Amino acid sequence: MNILSLPDCVFEIILSYLSYDDIAKSRLVCRKFNEINKQALNHGFYKLLSYHSKHMKRIKAMLPRRESERRNHYLAKHSDVLTCIETRLSMLSMTYQKHMQNGTACFIPGKIIDECYRIIRSISNSNDQQIRNLRAHEILQELRDISSMAIEHFDEKIAVDLRKNRIEPLSSVPSVFDMFPRASLDPLFSMSRNTSCSSISTPSTSTPVKDFPIYTRTARKKSKMSTLVSLYKKQSKVIKTQSKQIYKMMKFLRDQKTSMNSLKRRLDESEVKNREMSESIKKFKAKKASTS
Repeated sequence: MNILSLPDCVFEIILSYLSYDDIAKSRLVCRKFNEINKQALNHGFYKLLSYHSKHMKRIKAMLPRRESERRNHYLAKHSDVLTCIETRLSMLSMTYQKHMQNGTACFIPGKIIDECYRIIRSISNSNDQQIRNLRAHEILQELRDISSMAIEHFDEKIAVDLRKNRIEPLSSVPSVFDMFPRASLDPLFSMSRNTSCSSISTPSTSTPVKDFPIYTRTARKKSKMSTLVSLYKKQSKVIKTQSKQIYKMMKFLRDQKTSMNSLKRRLDESEVKNREMSESIKKFKAKKASTS
């Protein structure tokens, strides 16, 4: 029995025994693998968000309400690690969630989901002594690296192609002869040609009265055609200018987004460094007090 002939529900159960990194890599097998694995990665990211929020609520309920007492609590490092994971998840959701909702892309880096689950499970299963000796910068180093690499790669390589596919090229704008079919245009030109030939061959005094309405109808249709052509030219110019402005705005927004991502990354790193410095200062003060 071929694995591709299995129903989707059975296929998803088989994928649940794999890591999210293996699920992301197996998207290259075929189209069915790609579609089902995309859904599995999106579902895994949303599942990770709910799993993290559940642990965050549990730790906040165990911490004291006062900020001064929270700093000296044994679960303070646990809370710091979860807050750093929360900032990383919010940056990832800002990058991927819009495309996930539109269906243009999925949550590609499955390794980040595995790393977040590993960190949360390791700190939740550790005892009190291990939590006190916890070093947040060492645990979060791998997550910071792979998440920043994934965001930069998506913004520089994948998101650019997705934006280009959304914007229609100017060559796809229909021409005047595409807007008006040839079958509808031929009678007008034939009528105008016949009327012009008849007007040249016979003098104006010998023209019967019954041919005059036909000439006026063709003249009106010609005037309507000329007005439509002029309107089309004006609208095409407006479309070109607007497309240029949209391209400039998208480029500006892309630059702003990359700068915001770099600033957020620096802010996160500086926050971790400040926490490490505060911990070292506390340890130094405690040693000084004990020696004195």
